[in-house]
Amino acid sequence: VGAIKFAFLKYSVSSDIIYDLEESVSIHGDTGPYVIYVYARIQSLLKKADRAINNEAEESEDELQEEKIAQESSLLVARDSLGKKAKKTNAQMTKRDFEITSLEPEEREVLRYLEYFDFTISKATDNFQPNEITKYLLNLCKAFNLFYEKMPILGSKQEEFRLMLCKSTAENIKLGLYLLGIETVEKM
Repeated sequence: VGAIKFAFLKYSVSSDIIYDLEESVSIHGDTGPYVIYVYARIQSLLKKADRAINNEAEESEDELQEEKIAQESSLLVARDSLGKKAKKTNAQMTKRDFEITSLEPEEREVLRYLEYFDFTISKATDNFQPNEITKYLLNLCKAFNLFYEKMPILGSKQEEFRLMLCKSTAENIKLGLYLLGIETVEKM
């Protein structure tokens, strides 16, 4: 049903509608299923990243426990020999810098579309043109797919930033589809 809604809403109110059932349910091209597919793809990526983070956290906890034991024993030696305490905080041990030195063109393009979400929604509602939302969603999905194909996300130096881009893209897609009366799915 969402595919049919999207197919009708992507046309301007003043234009003629040419409806093709086969085209409207395809995941290729300017269709609702394509947008939903991109959303589902992002959800899959975020779940994979979440699993990796949870695994890292478990490994990190084990390493921290071992390091804590080693530190405690070295503290005893240090206290005995020097009479000083040596302490390292968890923040120092697990500090991660979230620094972006430069943006790739594909990242900039996704950011540009994310930035114009509110403007597009406002324009669409002020002018009673839901096709502006569909056009925005299609362009955002195309920009995201290009970014997804060209940029490594998981395991990259910019992993946190790129995951944030993915999450923000998914949120905009979900909200845009919601405004059009179309539900999203987690898997396809």
